[in-house]
Amino acid sequence: VTVMGHTTIGQDNVLYPNVVLGGPPQDKKFKGASTRLEMGNGNHCREAFTAHIGTEKGGGVTRIGNNGLFMVNTHIGHDAQIGSNCIFANNVMIAGHAIVGDTVNLAGCVGVHHFCSVGDFAYIGAYSRITHDAPPFCKTDGHDLVRGLNAVGLQRNGFPEQAIEAL
Repeated sequence: VTVMGHTTIGQDNVLYPNVVLGGPPQDKKFKGASTRLEMGNGNHCREAFTAHIGTEKGGGVTRIGNNGLFMVNTHIGHDAQIGSNCIFANNVMIAGHAIVGDTVNLAGCVGVHHFCSVGDFAYIGAYSRITHDAPPFCKTDGHDLVRGLNAVGLQRNGFPEQAIEAL
C-alpha cells in the first residue's frame, strides 16, 4: 500500500496490496497545491484501488465516505465526492469532480464522467457509461438509460413497501 500527499484515513479501513491513496491528480492544470484526500471509516479497498487528491480549482479535496467496498482496480479521480455504504465492483472508474451519493451500487467496468452525479440508492449496470446525472433510487444501464426503480436495492435497505410504491 502506498499513501502519498495530504491523506487522511479513518479507522477500521482494510487496504489490500497495491492500493495507492493520495497520489497527484491526473490533471495538467495541477501545479502542486496543498490539496488532500479524506477517507472515512470501515472501507475495504481491494487490490489496485486508487484515489487521488483534489485540485486547486476543484475544491481541493477528494472525499470517500464510510463502509464502502471498492473492488479490484477501482479508480476515484480528483475532487470526487463519494458517499457512504457504496459498492463499486471491479474496474469502476470515477472521473474527477464526480459526485456519488450514499448506498450506490456500481457494477463492473462502470465509468462515471467528470462533473456527473449518481444519486443515493442508485444501481448502475455493468459496462455503463454515465455522461449525465443518474437519478437517485433508480437502475441505470448502458449509456445513461434509466431502466426503472431500484426496488430490490430499496427493499434490501429497509425501505417500507409504501415508500417504494410512492417512488
